[in-house]
Amino acid sequence: MVWNDIIAWINSNFAQLGVGALTVLEFAKMIGNRLNFNKVYASTVTPITSSNNVVFNKVNEAIGLVTKLTNEVQTLKAVSMTKDKQIETLSSLVVSTLSIANVPTSAKQEFFNAITKAKVVSDDASLVLAKMIEAKQRQDANVQLINDEAINALKNGV
Repeated sequence: MVWNDIIAWINSNFAQLGVGALTVLEFAKMIGNRLNFNKVYASTVTPITSSNNVVFNKVNEAIGLVTKLTNEVQTLKAVSMTKDKQIETLSSLVVSTLSIANVPTSAKQEFFNAITKAKVVSDDASLVLAKMIEAKQRQDANVQLINDEAINALKNGV
């Protein structure tokens, strides 16, 4: 029976409740205006949402730029690889020519040391030069040994 009494009281005092509710709403509106809630909202929520949009826009721009630059880097990489291959071929030709040239072994050794540090030639060209240096050093060692034996033979009077 309690609910029936409450509903009957609301029905009999409906006009007074409506006026009271309107009074409370107007009072809340007046307090809100007095405390400048609209300014607080405008100074906090609006900048946050606008800054979020700025961040999202910047991220989207960065993603677009990365995609564009990735394509350019791939293109430059392909061009660079062909140029590197041409430089390597030319360098290998120079090294191969020097390997069979009639230059002192010490000069070949210094050149070999330099190209192994720089590494702009192919491994095959470096290997050819190393083999030529090794063969020349063995030949020079044999010649020196033969010369020493001949000198000793002359000294001993053989």
